[in-house]
Amino acid sequence: MTEREEPFLPPREEPFLPPREEPFLPPREDSFLPPREDSFLPQRGGNLRFYSSFLFLINTILCFYYNEIIYGLLFFSLFISSILVHTKDTPFINRIDKFIILCVALYGGYLFLKKIQTRSNPRAKPKKPKKTAFLENKKYLIYTIFTTFLATIYLYVIGYCKKTGCFCEDENEAMYNHCIMHGIGAIGHMIIVIL
Repeated sequence: MTEREEPFLPPREEPFLPPREEPFLPPREDSFLPPREDSFLPQRGGNLRFYSSFLFLINTILCFYYNEIIYGLLFFSLFISSILVHTKDTPFINRIDKFIILCVALYGGYLFLKKIQTRSNPRAKPKKPKKTAFLENKKYLIYTIFTTFLATIYLYVIGYCKKTGCFCEDENEAMYNHCIMHGIGAIGHMIIVIL
């Protein structure tokens, strides 16, 4: 018996339908999807600042792991406010975000000075048991913390004054600089926690 052959059928032609127009905003040139005003999450090709805000969750987890509860709560509130600012920016949310950033920076500075003072006092008990060789040589960590602090100041404050960094006139460059600032700040504060 031979296999039954199916007759050759030409491909079916789909009826031409005009593209459906969205009632919201026209599609952006840099995005594959049209932006939607009713969506909480940014669309693909959209706001990378939103996604870089998730770095603050790593700081939150690390703070709770090292039993820095206040610092962890501050970072969790920074994560929430950053998500809100980078999705639905209003002046009220922006002011709350700036206040939380100030609280995180001040508490991070306080914690940094407290740990440096405690570690330099030979009579003080270490908070954690034996650390690795990298952590024992804390002068490199101190330099790294100062460098990350100065880098965030450059990207945000100097950038605001000179319209560079996070406030560059090119929106894509400003977005990338803001994401880099999130990363640098997160790394600096992670080092403060593990110091």
